[in-house]
Parts: sequence; structure tokens; C-alpha cells
Amino acid sequence: MIIHVIEPGETVDSIAQLYGVSPEWIIREHGIIDPNDLAVGGSLVILYPEITHTVVEGDTLESIANMYGVSVISLLQNNFFLSDQEFLQVGDSIVIKYQDEKKRAITVTGYCYPFIEERVLRKTLPSLTYLIVYSYLINVDGSVRKENDELVIEYARAYGVPPIMMVSINRTGEVLDSDMASTILNNEELRNFLINDIIVTVITKGYAGIGLMPLYIYPTDRALYVEFLEELINRVQALGLIVFDTIIIDTFELISDIFSTQSYIKFLNALVDGTIFFPISTGIRLDAPMGVSSYGMATDMLTYFLEYIPTQELQLGINTVGFIWELPYIQCLSEGNTISVSSAILLARDYDIPILYDEVTQSAFFLFQDDNQELLVRFRDARSYAKYMELVDQYNLEGIGVWNIMSYIHPLWLIVNSQYEIIKVDL
Repeated sequence: MIIHVIEPGETVDSIAQLYGVSPEWIIREHGIIDPNDLAVGGSLVILYPEITHTVVEGDTLESIANMYGVSVISLLQNNFFLSDQEFLQVGDSIVIKYQDEKKRAITVTGYCYPFIEERVLRKTLPSLTYLIVYSYLINVDGSVRKENDELVIEYARAYGVPPIMMVSINRTGEVLDSDMASTILNNEELRNFLINDIIVTVITKGYAGIGLMPLYIYPTDRALYVEFLEELINRVQALGLIVFDTIIIDTFELISDIFSTQSYIKFLNALVDGTIFFPISTGIRLDAPMGVSSYGMATDMLTYFLEYIPTQELQLGINTVGFIWELPYIQCLSEGNTISVSSAILLARDYDIPILYDEVTQSAFFLFQDDNQELLVRFRDARSYAKYMELVDQYNLEGIGVWNIMSYIHPLWLIVNSQYEIIKVDL
């Protein structure tokens, strides 16, 4: 695997010639729209197929998989474009195996919202071990807000990926999450109702387990919160279902060592089946200019968490969304809004601005002017993903969690699928 940084004047054809690969492969594997107008400073993942197959009349995915002794899922991992086709196209060349030897097997967990596009879901599911469906919100009356997620669950199960229901407290108007949690935790009837409603929802919907999100709990409520989590997790696991914990933490929580770090991590890790740790906040907006965290901060946090969580039970969270900031940054007033990686690259290309790379944060970035407003865009690219996968290998972690899979991130999946075996589990 080679990561190529695009130089001024380069085209797909010139890059393909440089590495002795097919330009059609590069276009297809990266979803490139205009092969003659690439974003300078952007990065491409160059892979060398070792075994390919040219589709002939009568071929099916099953027959090709049997011919080469591989799985259909493996074919879909190496050829994501097949998910967009109802039938195989005669003459198409598909990758059976890349030259790169797989480093090892890892768990890959993807996060999505119920409204994810079907085509994106179909492309991504072959590369996942688990799918966590986000935004099952808890209301102040102890009920779980139901989602129209039947299609997502159906697709996940069809691809052999256990769907996990993420539950989180819902902020309502001026009522803080912590206040809602306090109301529920201090009312035994609401507490029991919530646990039962979660269990009923999981079973009715056909989920394979639940996911938990971090939440600040007031000191006076923490003993009740521990009791609540123990009962909920024990009841879920008694049904043969699994429980994941998602840790999203910031620098303040590390230095203050509040409940959501040491004591929370120790307690919860003893109960759950796996933990996914994100070194930075996720979501739609941020209040501080940290759309992409410092790589050094990520390694420091990882070292911290490995004091309490075994490596084989921890997945490193990778944030796939970028952030765009208005400059100058004004504390408490400026907000960072998300931007997809593909949109960020198109923006740089359309404004004819070279994409730069920051070794400290291990992220791509550029500045541009829109009318009289200067803006900063930061996002992860192939170089970032490769660097974070090095962390996974260095610490021998269980795998990665991907926030989020709402758009298809070509370089990430090219790296993951070509370098690793994706663990698949029985539903």
C-alpha cells in the first residue's frame, strides 16, 4: 500500500502511470468524479491487486467466491462498487486479493443514524463487525423514543452484522441531560420503567444488544447510577445480548479525573462486553477549535485508558467528519460545524486551494475566503487513517470504532480492507 499526495498538475492518468496501475482502478476505488481535476495536496491510496477476475456471462458473486475459495463478503470488501449494481457486469474486473498481506484480524464497529442512505449502508456493512444505531433517546418520563430503523436493522442482519441500539439521555429545552438523569434515577418507578422499555425495544426491534454513551452524573446520584447500570447490563446480558460502552472524553475530564474517567471506566469495563474510546468529541457542533484532535493527545489518552481496560477489549474511535471554523476564533461564541470529507476536498478543489497536512494533529487542513469571511477546514485523510491504524497495531487493540459511516470514506475502507481481516461474529 502506498499513500500518494497529489502534486500540482497531476491527473489520475499521470499518477497511475507513475505507479504502474490502472487509472480506472484509482477512479473507481476513490469515487473520483473528475480524473483531470484533482485537489492538490489531497491523498490517494494506491493498492496493487494480486489476483483479479474478469466477469463473464453467467458469473455470480457466489460462483466467483467458490472459484477462488473466498467469501462473498470478502469480494464486497475489495470491490465496494459491486454494492451499487443489481447484477454483475460482463467484462468488469474485480479484485480477489491484494498483494498486501493482512496484518491481523480486527473488530470494526460503525456508528450511524437510522436515516443513513441505503447505498452507503450496503457499501459499508461488509467492512463491519458491529453496527451501532445512534439516537435512541431517553425521555424525561423514562420512555425510549422509538426510531424508524427497521430498514437499517434488516440490512445489518442480511450482511451478518449484529445491530446494536445506542441509548442516551435526551436534553429537552432548558432541561440538562444530567438533570433528566437525576429525575429518573431518583424515581424507582421511572427507573424500572426505563429498563423495561429498553429491554422491550431491543427484543421487539431485533437488536443484538445495546450501547451506552457517556454522561455527567451529579455526585449525589452516582450510587444510584451504578445500581441502574448494573441492573440494566445484567438483564441485557441474561438474554444473550451484548453491551458496548462508548467513551468520548475531553482534556478537562482527564485532568480533573471526575466520575466519567477512573471510577467510571473501572466499574463499567468490568460489566460490558467491549469499549470504544474516542479521543475527541463527536457530533454536529463543537465549542472549541478541536475538530481534529492532536495525535499526541490521542496517544496520551490511549495510554491512560489502557491502565484500566485490557487491549483486547478496547477499540480506538476514529472520527470521519471534518469541521469548518469561522476565523478569528472567539471563545464561547465561535462554533465548529461538521463537513464531510468529500465536501471538504471538493471545496479545496473548487477554490483552487492546496490542502496542507499538519503532523501534530495528523490531519489535513486549508484556509479559504468566502466573501469577507476567512474559514478554516480540518479533516482526516488517508495519511491520518494510516497513522491511527498504526496506533491500533502498536497497542494491539481489538480494533476500531468509526464515527460515523453516514458517508462512504473511500481511503479509510481501502486501508482497512486491504490491510486487515474484519472479524465477523454469529448473529
